[in-house]
Amino acid sequence: MGNFTEQWRDFQRALSVHMQLEDKGLFPLLDSVGNSAVTEAGLRDEHINDLKLREAVDKAIKKDDDEALKRAFDAWSEDHLAHLTHEEEVMMPIIPHTGKNCIEHGQVVNQRLLSMAQSIDEFDWALAWILDNLGRANSTNPPAEMMVRVFVWGLHYSADENQWQRWLPIVKTSVSSDLYQQMVSSFRIDRPGRVGAVRNIEEEFGFLGADSPKPVPFAVMRNTHEALRASINEMNELLKAA
Repeated sequence: MGNFTEQWRDFQRALSVHMQLEDKGLFPLLDSVGNSAVTEAGLRDEHINDLKLREAVDKAIKKDDDEALKRAFDAWSEDHLAHLTHEEEVMMPIIPHTGKNCIEHGQVVNQRLLSMAQSIDEFDWALAWILDNLGRANSTNPPAEMMVRVFVWGLHYSADENQWQRWLPIVKTSVSSDLYQQMVSSFRIDRPGRVGAVRNIEEEFGFLGADSPKPVPFAVMRNTHEALRASINEMNELLKAA
C-alpha cells in the first residue's frame, strides 16, 4: 500500500491546485462568457462530492484496510473520471469565445488563472507533477510527448516574462533533454513569456508553416486532465497488484 499511498497524496496535492484554478478562475470566466453554463452544469457541486469520496479513501488508508480501500478508490475514481469528462463537455465549446485568437486566449489565461498562481504555494510543485505524469501517460492518441509539448507551448503563451523565468527551469528539469530541445527548436520556448511580448501576430508565427498549429493556452487546464487520468490509471494498477 505504501507506493499507492504516496502517489495518492501527491495526486491530492496536484488536484488541490487544479481545483483552485478552476473554482476561482476558470469557472467564473466560462460562466461570464457562456451564459452561466458551468453553474447550470453543477461542476462546483461535483468538486464538493469529489472531496467526500476522497475522504472515504483516506479513511481506508488510515485503517490499513485493503478491501475497503479498493472499494473506496473504485467509487471515487469512477466518479472523478466522469467528472473530468463532464467538465470537458461543458468547457470546450465555450473556450473559443474567450478571445479571437491564441494570443488573446493566452492573455485571458494569464489574467484570470495564472495571476493566482503566485498565491498558490504548491503551484510550482504541481507544474512539475503535471509534466511528469503527462510524460508517463499510456496514450497513443495523442502520444504522451505531444500532450507535453502542447501543454508547455500553451503555458509559454500564457506567461509573462517574470513567470516564464520562474517556470522554464521547472519545464527543463521535468522533461527529457531531447524533448526539451525539440520544444526549443520547434516552439522557441527559450524566449521570454509571450504575454506582453507579442507585437504582431503574423510576425510572431513567421517561423511556422502557414498551416501549422498554433499554441493552445487553455491546454494548461485541459491537458492537466490527462495528467490526472494517467495518475489514476497508475494508482489503479498499484491496487490491482496489491
